Amino acid sequence: MNHTPYYSIRFLKRLLLFMAALTAGLSYCRAQANPDVKPGIQKRINELLNKNRDDITQSTADTLEYLYNESKKQGCTQAMQDAGIALMAYYMNYGTYQKVMELGNDIKTTASLNAENAADLHRLLGRAYSSMGFMDDAYTEYRSAVQFAGKIGDTDTRHYTLAIAYQNFINYFDRTKKHIDSILYYDTSGLKEAEAISEQSRTVPNDSKYGMIIAMQY
Repeated sequence: MNHTPYYSIRFLKRLLLFMAALTAGLSYCRAQANPDVKPGIQKRINELLNKNRDDITQSTADTLEYLYNESKKQGCTQAMQDAGIALMAYYMNYGTYQKVMELGNDIKTTASLNAENAADLHRLLGRAYSSMGFMDDAYTEYRSAVQFAGKIGDTDTRHYTLAIAYQNFINYFDRTKKHIDSILYYDTSGLKEAEAISEQSRTVPNDSKYGMIIAMQY
């Protein structure tokens, strides 16, 4: 005859259920810390930038700031880069140069950048340094921007990014009055890059292509 009291069996069942729930909870917490289960962060950043890349509002910037910090915590490198560089462009447009430099240096030390993001990061850092009068630092960043732009895999994106980088160099030589003859060289080089962008490009809109051409001709 089984002399195990009924309440003991019930206790054991509850204990087993508790242990199962605890194990599931720990597994969930580990999953939350795993960047592989955070595709929603990258998706949300992509959605925001696809809609607002050229006109980021304060509300969008606040959301990007949150997503940037969350990506950093979770180790989502690509998401961190995309959100951070978009924020750099936003702060650059509003003249918050110190914030641009803080973000840029943070990204440089914590993430391995792809060529396109690296080119944009160095270009924006260069503009911030230039705006604050640190022309030698600006020159160094502009050089890095050109080097990384030349490594971009997509042909049209490479042409467009190089054109922008050359345009920044024009601004540098114009402001410093150094090697004035270099202005013509970089202007001609940038114009060639812009004109080389395909009319059927999937990555660079024709408005961007011709806007760059007009800027270079002007």
